[in-house]
Amino acid sequence: MIKSVVWQEVSEKVRDISPELYNIICEISPDSNYPLFLMQSNYGEDISRFFSENLDENLLLALQLSRVTERFDDYDGEPSNFHTYVPGDLLFLDKTITFLEGFPFYCSSKYVSGVRSAFMVPKISDSRSHKRLLSHYKIDVPSPKKSIYEHWEVFKGIANSKLQPYKWTSELLFFSDSWFKHIDDEKWCKFYKYIYKQSFIEKYRFNIEKFWDSYLNKIRSIKCGPYSIETVRRILNILSLSKHGYVFAHDNEDYLPIKQIQNAYNEVYQIGENAPIIMYAKKYDVSMRENNIPIYYSLSVPDIRNIRYISRGIQSANQELAMLVKLNKELTNLASTCPNVAIGEDIKFKYFHSEDNVSSPLESIQSIQKIDKVLKEILENQYPGKNLSSYSNFLRGSVAII
Repeated sequence: MIKSVVWQEVSEKVRDISPELYNIICEISPDSNYPLFLMQSNYGEDISRFFSENLDENLLLALQLSRVTERFDDYDGEPSNFHTYVPGDLLFLDKTITFLEGFPFYCSSKYVSGVRSAFMVPKISDSRSHKRLLSHYKIDVPSPKKSIYEHWEVFKGIANSKLQPYKWTSELLFFSDSWFKHIDDEKWCKFYKYIYKQSFIEKYRFNIEKFWDSYLNKIRSIKCGPYSIETVRRILNILSLSKHGYVFAHDNEDYLPIKQIQNAYNEVYQIGENAPIIMYAKKYDVSMRENNIPIYYSLSVPDIRNIRYISRGIQSANQELAMLVKLNKELTNLASTCPNVAIGEDIKFKYFHSEDNVSSPLESIQSIQKIDKVLKEILENQYPGKNLSSYSNFLRGSVAII
């Protein structure tokens, strides 16, 4: 749903999530000649498709007012290069800057309401249980048998079923092109300066990936294989905030309707002894570090398009971990080299696998709850008597960064 509004109707919402932008716009005091468009989207709704098919192309910048939006590139149904926008973030900055500079713009990325990169930790490919789920919620979605990235299609169907008592929705505020025709007007200077600044911050986070190239060239001499090097690159990018890791979903429904999905798998799908635990993509932040909440990267389900990981058992997993341990001292030394890196001297890596005969420093998946207070809270208080699945595709061969 989208409707036209004026600044006075949405100013308080903007003030609550972006005080700096609120003050800048209040100084301009825009009237009805500067329309805004308020969009409410259900979980999983394709914002980019709706935007291109139903709206005037003269809508440019968007502000995330509530919940989360994910931008991603789609490779055969698997999201890549994903990025989440939280309240206060600006979307479509590239499109806005190219408009202001008079250049053509093309974007192949997709935008969806809520987090696209989310999945159930235990396997949910049982045909009979899946049919029961489809029948109950009156939806038609294939059973997710090939990839954890297929889980989202089922999540979306559950969340938007007519049987749900409430609909999870996000809000975006779009600025029309009339807001971007005063580039030489001093009155609008702060507004455009703010946009350029936010664009620079976004570009800086993405471009910092190039910073690691010179470092990775140095470690090639330690007989690292291409997969090990890419693993190190991904971990560095998570710590430098240019890439997302994964966390356990608990009580923050800004990313997706957690309770609706968990209830569906616990009560209707009847998932059994395993707890219906969800993981989703999230950016590493200061609060996670301060509260010792881990963020995870999977060697079994990597975000690496050119190198496909083949599970090679315990010996290979130990080798990968040994390489990370070997590089740990060098990784922590990078904190002084790049101020945007969230690495500290006490950074720790934990490596988990599903094999029964794991030996130190490799640990079993069940020991994750010893280091992750969020997971422990879920298992003890939300699903007492249920287990963390030991055969999770994602956790089998995963790295926890603490």
